[in-house]
Amino acid sequence: MRQGHSAAWDQRWDQAARYYREALAEIPEDYLALNSLGLALMEQGQYEDALQVYRKAAKRSPEDPAPQENMAKIYEAQDRIEEAVLLSFQAPDLYLKARNADRAVQNLQRVSVYRPQNMRAHTQLAVIYERIGRLPSAVKEYLAAASISQHQGDAQTARQMVEYALRIQPSNQEAISSFERIRSGKLLPIHQPAKTGPFGRVGQRDKNSQREPLRDPIEEANHFALGIIADLVLDPSETNPLFQSIHNAENPTIEISEADRVAALNHLLAAVEAHSRGRSVQAAGEAEKAIKAGASHPAVYYLLGFLLYKSDLARAIQALSRSASDDHLALASELLIGTILEEQQSYEEAVVAYLKAMCQADITTLPTEMGSSLRVQYHQISEQLIKMQDEEKMRFVCRSINVQLMRRGWRQQVSSIRQLLPAASPEAPPNALVMLMTLPNSDQIITGLSRAQRLVNTNALLPALEELYFDLQLAPTEPLLHELIATMMVKREHPEAAIEKYLLISKKYELMDDRNQAVRVLTHAQQLSPTNLAIHQRLIELLFALERRDDAIKQYLDLAETYYRMADLDKARATYLNVLRLSQKNETNKTWNIEVLKRVADIDLQRLDWRQALRIFDQIRSLDPEDMETRASLVELNYRLAQDAAAISELDSAVTYYDQNNNIPTAMRMVSSLIGIRPENKDLQDRLFAVSHRMKNMTDAISLLDSYADELLENKNKPAAMVHLETIIALGPPNTMEYRKVLEQLRSE
Repeated sequence: MRQGHSAAWDQRWDQAARYYREALAEIPEDYLALNSLGLALMEQGQYEDALQVYRKAAKRSPEDPAPQENMAKIYEAQDRIEEAVLLSFQAPDLYLKARNADRAVQNLQRVSVYRPQNMRAHTQLAVIYERIGRLPSAVKEYLAAASISQHQGDAQTARQMVEYALRIQPSNQEAISSFERIRSGKLLPIHQPAKTGPFGRVGQRDKNSQREPLRDPIEEANHFALGIIADLVLDPSETNPLFQSIHNAENPTIEISEADRVAALNHLLAAVEAHSRGRSVQAAGEAEKAIKAGASHPAVYYLLGFLLYKSDLARAIQALSRSASDDHLALASELLIGTILEEQQSYEEAVVAYLKAMCQADITTLPTEMGSSLRVQYHQISEQLIKMQDEEKMRFVCRSINVQLMRRGWRQQVSSIRQLLPAASPEAPPNALVMLMTLPNSDQIITGLSRAQRLVNTNALLPALEELYFDLQLAPTEPLLHELIATMMVKREHPEAAIEKYLLISKKYELMDDRNQAVRVLTHAQQLSPTNLAIHQRLIELLFALERRDDAIKQYLDLAETYYRMADLDKARATYLNVLRLSQKNETNKTWNIEVLKRVADIDLQRLDWRQALRIFDQIRSLDPEDMETRASLVELNYRLAQDAAAISELDSAVTYYDQNNNIPTAMRMVSSLIGIRPENKDLQDRLFAVSHRMKNMTDAISLLDSYADELLENKNKPAAMVHLETIIALGPPNTMEYRKVLEQLRSE
């Protein structure tokens, strides 16, 4: 031991560690040797080995805070902040028992650096400062706690904290100012952590490093889950949103007692402490007790699943299936489930879990709104693989996903692969990354595609295309590589060649019985040639075969629009009617049906088929009785068909409808529009006067008629404008003479 201490004094840590190991070989449980070896390993950066040694030391001497404090420092160096915070909370209690307040303060300050909004850290610091007579520091911590309480909505606790701070140091200007703000109902300044403190290395690291450390998905999930649990354990107040995750395990609607809630939190703390000491079995037991007591947050289930996944596989899968409901934990949860099932050689279930994990990773590379379409695609790929019943293929997919994701820097990996694939858009859903990652020779192909991408970035399109053809030799039948070549053809402005390539790729997918991918590729072709009727027809056939009725109807609608733009009105009308026929079998949006009917009616009007247009407008009125233009069209079409009585009946029906619904201005507007077409029609003139007279406020009626007249004059429709002026005069406004002068002037022109 003396030789070890001598080497440590000279900072020859490797020699010190060797001497301490020799001492432990003689006395395996010697606490001083364990603690000294932990320090030597920590100074050499051998953090995991140091943690193992310190855990043994903590078990050997549970009342000594040094192992807890040093483990917290190691976790801090590893950016495992949540574990560092939890251990930093345990060390102060032990230091206080040892009457070492300064070291207790240092540990609590470490917590406040990383958890500046944690009430418990500030209140404990305040109590210690007050106990050792450092009153200004105590006041500062009490005011920090008051600010946090107030901003969390607990005004009463905030006032009590400020009043107590003022009581222990009445002359403190900050306390006086805070009391005045509280008394006047103003918010206290938001607490900001100190920029410097006793842990200069921590502050320096935060200053010099602005990026998150690289972690694999499991490490990320552990970091997130422990953070959630730390927030819950360290702030068990009702203002903490996580507080709502503690409820009765059997009946969530029943509130649990305060005692049960405290028990759940204590079990959680014990689980994390046992986990930090490497006692997985004990930690899992405490986590299960916490869940039974009501701690049902997915983070707790994840911790349990992670602790069990190498020992009790069935229970691990059960817990991880619950934690997968949280988007932050889904990737790691599904990866662990997939790993378990793969080891059990349950490849069919394993590939489903791995593909869910890959989907979660893939979604991080795309805009949020594309997530749903990508999930559908992964589900289809999963179904396709299971349908093939090819165990070797499923095993290969499991291994490929595991290798690509179980690595630090996985986000950069999937992002770089995403950049190699054709750009996604709302019209053309994104390719699933797994299609590229699971190819034979995938590493060589991805390397080649990376070279091609660099060439594209320098606008060297022909060499990039040559690189793609070289990659194609590694997997000549792979549709995705052909698709990348088609994309390159588009970039080189060869759309015809690209369309031909896309059509061949879609046929390849059909031969593989993968119609969903065929649809996706044909959608790319359709973007290049929107008027290509053959592509429309094939898409419609494929979508119906897939029972994607809504998508098929949209394709029919696009096809009808294409016929309309090509002036093929007969085919356009027939296709629109087909859309309506299909939509009747589906719960389709009513507004959509109305728009389709209006387009059919428009075609009938262009073909001068007024009777057919009348029937269509009658259907529209049944769907949307509020539509003024539809009702006006019905009146006008009846006039064109010399059905004057029917026209007036339709008009009177519309006026009555609007009157019953307190919407006379719409009725006025409708009659006015019809007079704009038929200003000489006496029946229409009479209805304009009658409907205007029904307005509750005559001034408003005259104002509307005046505006309609101005509008008609602007459109050079003098006869209709004169009818409106005559109606105004008949209503007898106070300035009737002015309207008469305008009317006479129009007649004389």
